[in-house]
Amino acid sequence: MLVGIVGGACASSQPLPSEQTTSLGPTDDDDATSGTTEPGSTSTDPTGDPSTDPTTDPTTDPTAGPTTDPSASSTGDDGSTGDPPAGCAGDTVNITQSGEVLASSVFDTLLGPAYEADLAIDGNVGTSWFSAGPSEDGVESTFEWYTQFDHCIDGVALISNSMHANPDFREGFGFEAATLEIIDQSGSVVFEEELDLAGTPDPDIVLDTGGALGNQIRIRFREHESEDCGGFAELAIDGRTQR
Repeated sequence: MLVGIVGGACASSQPLPSEQTTSLGPTDDDDATSGTTEPGSTSTDPTGDPSTDPTTDPTTDPTAGPTTDPSASSTGDDGSTGDPPAGCAGDTVNITQSGEVLASSVFDTLLGPAYEADLAIDGNVGTSWFSAGPSEDGVESTFEWYTQFDHCIDGVALISNSMHANPDFREGFGFEAATLEIIDQSGSVVFEEELDLAGTPDPDIVLDTGGALGNQIRIRFREHESEDCGGFAELAIDGRTQR
């Protein structure tokens, strides 16, 4: 076993490619270095083998997030129109980079955090946030995205580790279930959805959240597949500014 590791199951004998892997979205955290450190390693490989990079077709990039049409309207059984809620203005765009993130824990090495929360919003499906697992978090590992002001949140996409740059991390490091909540500035939960993540890798999730007005998305992950760590590759959020 390699030295300098907390929880051995997330370690791999293969070097993790550099964070210079091809990005499929915005990368506001380009100066992050945490993703270049392989769990269990005391050195960094700045020249990761590009042959291990995912070969995702950019035309089918899941990190683009849901593409809810804010002008769409339908009539439900109760006679409701399905129109966007009052107070929402403008076109739906990807607002992920307008927020910040935090997590209940981060898988760590003696050199420092290796799989920080920012890696789940870097637009790159080859990187992931990994928690420190149930030994540190207990029953639930929590991931949060937040902004200063409320937004009309139209859709949320949660992308699994299935295209991680290190093939060893693509399976066995997810969860079986989660609860996704949208919370407004008053602290009220305005949207809640139970997620079935059974199987490995976890399924990719795309939710239509109906323009819920909030400034925080909280995901509470349960039933870790690994006792040492667990996480996901990307969170993408579509929304509009409040009128």
